Amino acid sequence: EGSKDKINEPCFPAPDRGGKTPYVGDSSNLNYLVQQFGNPFGGTTDTRPLQDHLQGAMLARVGMSTAQEIERIHKLAVARLKEDGAFDVPPPETSQALLDVYFLYSLTALPIIDKSDFILHMEKGSCSHLLLNAVYLTATVYCSDSIIAAAGFPSRYAASLTFYRRAKMIYDAGYETDTIATMQATLLMCHWWSGLLEPKDPWYWLGISAGLAQALGLHQASVRTSFQYVLAILTDPLASHMSALMKKFENCGEDCGG
Repeated sequence: EGSKDKINEPCFPAPDRGGKTPYVGDSSNLNYLVQQFGNPFGGTTDTRPLQDHLQGAMLARVGMSTAQEIERIHKLAVARLKEDGAFDVPPPETSQALLDVYFLYSLTALPIIDKSDFILHMEKGSCSHLLLNAVYLTATVYCSDSIIAAAGFPSRYAASLTFYRRAKMIYDAGYETDTIATMQATLLMCHWWSGLLEPKDPWYWLGISAGLAQALGLHQASVRTSFQYVLAILTDPLASHMSALMKKFENCGEDCGG
C-alpha cells in the first residue's frame, strides 16, 4: 500500500497552503532528477550514456501509450531532418579541410571544444550533427575561396547559410540530447547573421548558450561539489562519463557562463 501511494506522488513540489511553490535551492538538476526518479541504473554495469538512463526512467512513468506517441513524433522529426538534408556532410577531403581551418583559427580564439575528443567522435561516426554543422559554419568564415568552391558552393555566403540552416533545423527539432554539444554549437552559431531584419542574431544564440551554461550551474563555484555528490550515489560506470563532462565544463563554463 505504501509503495502504491509513493508511485502516485506528484513529481514536483506541491504548493503550500498559501498557494506558493516551495523553493528548493540551486542544487544540480541531475541531483534533482535522481531524487525524483531514484537511481535509474539499479546497480547494473550498463554503460549507456547518462541521458539514455534518465530518459528511460522518465518514460517508464508516463505510460506505454504516451511513450509510443513520443517515439512516433521523434521518428517523424528525424525523417524530416533527413529529407531536408540536415545530416548531409561535405566530401571527406572538404570536411577535413574545414575542420583543419576551424582548429587552426577559431578554436584558438574560442577554446570551447576538446579537439582530441571531437576527432575521436568523428572517427567513430558518433559526432553531434548539431555541433559538426556549427563547426563547419564557423570554418566557412575563415577558410579560403578554394575550399568553398571544392565544397560545391557558389559563394561563402551560400556555404555559411547552408551549414547554419542545417544546424538550426537540428536545434529546432530538439534532436540533440547532449546539452554540452548544444551549448557549444549555439555559441558557434553566433558566427551567422543574415541581415538587419533577422531577429535571431548573434546575441540570440549567445543568450541560448549562456542560458544553458547557467542551467548547468557552470557559473557557480559549487558545481563540482554538486556533481561529486551525485557521483557518490550512482554506479561506477557513470563516473567516467561524468568525468569527461567535467573536462568540457572547464572550458565552456568560462566562455558561456561567466
